Amino acid sequence: MPIINSTYTVDSVPQSDGRMRVKETHTDHNGKTYTAEYLASDGFDYVTCMNLRAQHIGNEIDSKEATETESANFVLPITKLQFLQRMTIQERILCKELAKTAPIAQDFLFLLDLAEDVVLGNQSLLEGLSYMESIGALNAGRALEIGSPD
Repeated sequence: MPIINSTYTVDSVPQSDGRMRVKETHTDHNGKTYTAEYLASDGFDYVTCMNLRAQHIGNEIDSKEATETESANFVLPITKLQFLQRMTIQERILCKELAKTAPIAQDFLFLLDLAEDVVLGNQSLLEGLSYMESIGALNAGRALEIGSPD
């Protein structure tokens, strides 16, 4: 939970109806504070209320951060043609030629052919490109250039 500290204060003078003004302050893991003020009747459990509110605020922060993280990690797929155009013509020809005698290269191109689209940065894609680089179909460093998102 990202709430690292919670406190509450109760005014010493009751309202005209006998209720007490309560102020909660919650601090998150980034130092941001959240306050809640309310009127509470005699015998109200301030600590439980504060703890439940801290949990709720923490859950909201967790959900927001998870959504932001996931959206930042999203990569739009590209077409196979767009992917292949990231290679030079010489690289594409070498990949096809070397795949005739290298079963791993052949499997990589087979899976690429079956794919509907290509997600740059995908682990299997990067491994296949790294293999192509290791057998000389791609120049050193090209696997990451070709397979990583821009």
